[in-house]
Amino acid sequence: MPSLVNYPITPIPDTAPPATPELWNSRYTEIDEDFDALDNAIDALQSTMATEQGYIDTLQSNVSTLQSTMSTEQGYIDTLQSEMPTKIGNTIYSEEFVSSGVWTCPAGVKIVDLILVGGGGAGGPSTDISGASGGGAGAVIYQKVAVSAGTPYTVTIGAGGVGAGSRDGGDSVFNGVTARRGYGGTSGGGSDYGGCRSYFCIGGGPNGAVGGTGGGTPYGMGGYGGSPAFPAGNAAPGGHDGDPGYGAGGGGAGTAGSAANGGNGMSGYCKIMWSL
Repeated sequence: MPSLVNYPITPIPDTAPPATPELWNSRYTEIDEDFDALDNAIDALQSTMATEQGYIDTLQSNVSTLQSTMSTEQGYIDTLQSEMPTKIGNTIYSEEFVSSGVWTCPAGVKIVDLILVGGGGAGGPSTDISGASGGGAGAVIYQKVAVSAGTPYTVTIGAGGVGAGSRDGGDSVFNGVTARRGYGGTSGGGSDYGGCRSYFCIGGGPNGAVGGTGGGTPYGMGGYGGSPAFPAGNAAPGGHDGDPGYGAGGGGAGTAGSAANGGNGMSGYCKIMWSL
């Protein structure tokens, strides 16, 4: 209750005559002053309420803005959730290719994990004065690739280089992603690390009396170089093929009285993985 100027009202003595104007007039004045105090208190309260209402209006506006923002963010969340797997612990599927073929994207798959390996190069041929360098390994690529459900995709597996023929390996390709070939080793000269002329490729060993070792990949070890001829003038063994696996280069041939071929490179590889 607001503080009154005159509380209580000054009482009129019981001994006063019933009709004494000056006594009643002074009490009326006290009552008027109390009403003025009440009016002032009401005005102050209404002003405070108006200020508080302003705070409430601002708060409500902020809440509305926040609700609108939350609604927008929820839309983003709903979209992301619709694109995510519907359950945790989804089954992981995969398909491997060691020769060229076609992979058809299953329903519900939008992204795959790809391992792609180019074909390895063959080792170089020897001469009568020098061994040859090993073939380079094919490039190895790990990458996420966008795909479309129901679409058939061609998988190209690069061939391994041939020591007695075309020494360069072949590119492996899937949906625009290319794992470059390993190139064939070279003969003659002392410091050529032939075979590594593409990104991510592992080159063969240098020339020398013994043939260079072919480049290796995580999926296959490079072939060893051939030994030099002994005694001099005899034919030396050619380079060894890349070890069983994928993308490795063949070993270079060793020094020989007559030319010997390098080892063959290994073909490429593709593995496609997805979840449902």
